[in-house]
Amino acid sequence: MCSDDDGEVVFVQVSVSFPGGRGLVLKMCKNKVVMLSGDSRVGILQKMKGLKMKMRNMGLAVLFISGLAASGIANAGSADFTLVNKTGYALREVYLSPAHKTKWGNDRLGQDTLENNKSRLFKFSDKSSCVQDLLVIFDDDGSEVTWEDFDLCALNKITLKYNRKSKVVSADTE
Repeated sequence: MCSDDDGEVVFVQVSVSFPGGRGLVLKMCKNKVVMLSGDSRVGILQKMKGLKMKMRNMGLAVLFISGLAASGIANAGSADFTLVNKTGYALREVYLSPAHKTKWGNDRLGQDTLENNKSRLFKFSDKSSCVQDLLVIFDDDGSEVTWEDFDLCALNKITLKYNRKSKVVSADTE
């Protein structure tokens, strides 16, 4: 039982949120980690394998979690990406589909447009289908162009390029 000197049940809980909506909860009792949960627990447990789970105080627990966040462990597998429009034209709509499936779903821009030379962060959570095709519809003439096979789990930024005269599409990824 986890109790203080008066017999009261005592847990100290630390909740940490990371970019991309991920997070974890570390629950401690008498300076021992008794529960670890959250989106990133598998990577964290692998990182902690072989480490003693006894913590001297709550400060060490917070430092440990902060260190994992800084090292990127907690964000492993994040598939959010920044889309940079270098096509020469404003984008009215942006769609994603699992590669070669043409199941485009909803417009990712909503009511907005993505002007030329501007960028926008897109959230993407379907890590079971990392490789995606991207379809855009241009604001000026309604024409559609597709880029294929972006591995959203392996990149952070896509810069779209398009030559309307030759109909050549290209993209830079990081």
